[in-house]
Amino acid sequence: MSTFDNYGSIVSEKSIDVAIVLKDQLNKCIKSAGETPLDKISEQFVFETFAFMNLSIAMGVWSTNNDTSLRRNLLTSTKTLFIMQLSSIISNSKTPEDMAAISVNIDFDKLQPYVIYVKQKMNEYNSGGVPLNANVDLLIALEWIQAKMNWSDDFMERFIPQFIPKTIILEEVESVAASVIEEASK
Repeated sequence: MSTFDNYGSIVSEKSIDVAIVLKDQLNKCIKSAGETPLDKISEQFVFETFAFMNLSIAMGVWSTNNDTSLRRNLLTSTKTLFIMQLSSIISNSKTPEDMAAISVNIDFDKLQPYVIYVKQKMNEYNSGGVPLNANVDLLIALEWIQAKMNWSDDFMERFIPQFIPKTIILEEVESVAASVIEEASK
């Protein structure tokens, strides 16, 4: 495993670990608001969305680094390892063929549409003078979840106020990404 793969693995693992916590926190907030908890398919979608968001947060931390080669190598390694780790978690089968199929599905059918949506929303927020940061990433992820799950604003308003304070954990993703780029820059 290359040095970049080691760094990418650290960020991927943190992104996925935090996504699991956020998914569980969101489901608890939904239940505590008296709503029906997420079913397994919805839980997986929310988990994947939060994992994608965390990857976006890490890449945002790296976007200000002036070393293009370093940034590109970290991004490439991290994305590849992230998709492989995510595939391993959500796969019922561990055969190489199934893992490859799930990885392709995550990359092209799930991650890419999310990235396109994030870019569009970030352009909207940025043109409105809103600084891009983890809070904006979270807002975009919640908007994506709301749109894909067909949740009304009224439904969201019943549990999101309880959920937002629990997202302080996003600082862990930023911290790990910052320490990885600092270490890789040496």
